[in-house]
Amino acid sequence: MKVGMFYPDLNNFEGVNNKVEYLGNNTGNIAFWTSLTRLIDIERIPYDYKEKGISLNDYDKIITTDLIWIRQGDYNEFLERLLEETDTAIIPISVGLQANDFCIDFKLSDRMVKLLMSISERATIGVRGEYTAYILSKHGINNYEIIGCPSLYYWNNKDLRIVDNVLYPNNVVANFKTFYGRMTQKEKQFMAYLADFDASFIEQTSLIMTNDHTCDNEYYKYVNNWLLKNSHLYYSVNDWKKETALYDFSMGARFHGNVISLWNNIKSLFIITDSRTRELTAHFNLPSIDMEKFDRSKDLKYYYELANYDNFNSMYALRYFEFVNFLNKNGLSISEKAEPKQFAQSNNEKMHYIASLYC
Repeated sequence: MKVGMFYPDLNNFEGVNNKVEYLGNNTGNIAFWTSLTRLIDIERIPYDYKEKGISLNDYDKIITTDLIWIRQGDYNEFLERLLEETDTAIIPISVGLQANDFCIDFKLSDRMVKLLMSISERATIGVRGEYTAYILSKHGINNYEIIGCPSLYYWNNKDLRIVDNVLYPNNVVANFKTFYGRMTQKEKQFMAYLADFDASFIEQTSLIMTNDHTCDNEYYKYVNNWLLKNSHLYYSVNDWKKETALYDFSMGARFHGNVISLWNNIKSLFIITDSRTRELTAHFNLPSIDMEKFDRSKDLKYYYELANYDNFNSMYALRYFEFVNFLNKNGLSISEKAEPKQFAQSNNEKMHYIASLYC
């Protein structure tokens, strides 16, 4: 069976002037693309497939991740054209709504409802969580399964457990969210907290913090000096993994930024700022707190201990089998090449693992 998926070439940036834009304006996208191509035997379909003489009818199934970020009133002209062009089943993975919180009156546009209805007649839709499922059901779309995000199945190991590596975190890798609009007081406290600990910071967009975001010259100078020294932006998942493997703890509002730390068994605390992160952390029982509850006076150990993975570990096998069931319903399966990944069990093994990332 031939399965295709639309995504950029993650190994070749030749001729690409803006790498962040090429990666969908958020480098975190490489986390779920990497996971899907590891877990499923997939052939990459370039977005300029017509110019390259590629016919969509040559594929038995086509996976799309183009519906992971649906705002009220959105529609997707690209997928509308695909449905007209081919009878091949188009399988959306991790369909998710974007809102500040769980708005029960979230309104899908008529075009989006028609698109999702048409897709659901050919394939079972994979949605991120219960909130998205509820809104789809309100609009009459019922052929879906809740699967979360494929980046959490990267290991292909139903027996996965995230465990403590240290008693106290000395090295912290962190992330925030897109710098857009004025920062709230709690957001400013969070960023200052990271600067206090001189944490490593991983950005996922090309937008930088400016004084307009803070409206505070002294604050901006303090935090920006830290960011200039400690910020990183990765276009390669391997480089990203190398960076996070060196730390004891991850925290921040970027879902995939924290997940890539989890790929290295680095405990992560998810800071909630929108419905997408809240929905995913709820589905996987990932430890999280609302940004508005962040307290700069708490020490780092307090937040490390909040990152308790007992609930995640107890539910993970079920979530894994739900994902496999979703694939099976769409005539897909886990690739035989996707060997289950295990975490290092000792400091010596961890050192060997980190060394292997640099080979």
